[in-house]
Amino acid sequence: MILLPLLFFLSVFYVIIKKNGFDISACITLMFIIISFCGVILGNYDYQFKYENYSKIEIGIIPTIVYCFSIGICIFPFYKFNSNKKRSIKKIENLFFLDILVYFYFFVFIFLLFVFWKDIVFILAYGDMGELRQMQYEGVLSNALATKGGIVRVIGGLFTIVGDGAYFLLPIFFYCLCLLNKGRFYLLIILLGSITPVLLGFINIDRSRTAFWILLFIISFFLFKPYIELKSQKRKLKQLFGLIGGVLIMYLAVVTISRFGERDEGASGGLLVYLGQPFINFCKIWDNIDSDHFFVSRVLPLTTFFLYGSSGTEEVVDYVMTSGSRTGLHLNVFFTYVGLFLVDMGHIAAILVPLLMFVVINGVLLKYRLAGAISLHSIIVVFAFAAILQCGIITYFYTSVPRALSFWFFIWYSYRYLK
Repeated sequence: MILLPLLFFLSVFYVIIKKNGFDISACITLMFIIISFCGVILGNYDYQFKYENYSKIEIGIIPTIVYCFSIGICIFPFYKFNSNKKRSIKKIENLFFLDILVYFYFFVFIFLLFVFWKDIVFILAYGDMGELRQMQYEGVLSNALATKGGIVRVIGGLFTIVGDGAYFLLPIFFYCLCLLNKGRFYLLIILLGSITPVLLGFINIDRSRTAFWILLFIISFFLFKPYIELKSQKRKLKQLFGLIGGVLIMYLAVVTISRFGERDEGASGGLLVYLGQPFINFCKIWDNIDSDHFFVSRVLPLTTFFLYGSSGTEEVVDYVMTSGSRTGLHLNVFFTYVGLFLVDMGHIAAILVPLLMFVVINGVLLKYRLAGAISLHSIIVVFAFAAILQCGIITYFYTSVPRALSFWFFIWYSYRYLK
């Protein structure tokens, strides 16, 4: 049974490649092929890891079908969209508002770099990222922002909220590279602004934001792949990604090795667990989770915040963190975006929410497919939807207020000013 997701996504991948070539839907599908392949290895590896011996978990037919269906149906609109098809892209008439956005996020990055420079130096000097992460779990290491005071803390707090959604600068980076033919310095400013979430993740010893940045950079690349034609464009892309992306990939590798290197399974075993656990966890949770709760705070964080004046995640976080001790079911794990719907809202939601996503995404992308030309706004919308699936190999991307706020801000701003 554990082979079924791998065979399913391989079949989907074959159909996509045959019809579209390697487009955005193929890229997303490949991510699920990778975690499905690792899941097959993990599910046949008889070893007691920190939480589970994954080979002992029963894989049922119903959760397997739900898992494949709920992910596959969300990939379908991107397959029909076919990002390899070269469409006419409208150029922005007034670049003033684009410049404001780019320089503002660059300023946010520089400001936060200045505010947290001592924390950055401390982390780099300490070196052992795994131990620092453990210290943070135990409350020994304070939140970096909590150690600041006065106006710096106020502005820093606002900028951390703004900066956590800077991933949306990535399609803007490619737009400026391909359509506006901007120079290296301007493009570098955009990329530096876009890694603000990575900076925030670094000071909080969090790798996920770095992983998200890399995944979303890849998605942005495939959205613009047909338009990267000139040698000068390719040269700029290689140089800038080699500089920024190379550092981030190295950081991700160092933190992973530091965290898992001293465990019995080693860094490779730890990586296997990270990549292979989503489907297995989904099946275990499906078969064992209770149905006496219904949380929406992580699925609709912005709505919850406006209705109740807070993120409202305290209850669901408490439920997730205490589940292991109460029932033996660990929920603070990776289970894909569909798994989060299952954990927070129950079995029916794991089917209905992806169905609703399909209806919305397919309707929007159909409109773009039929349009004579698309705009930067259209591309940002496609990117925003694709982020759910691309980062969904881990969990649901828009669980936090800052990311959900950025989702709506960039869609509104691009519609209003980036025409």
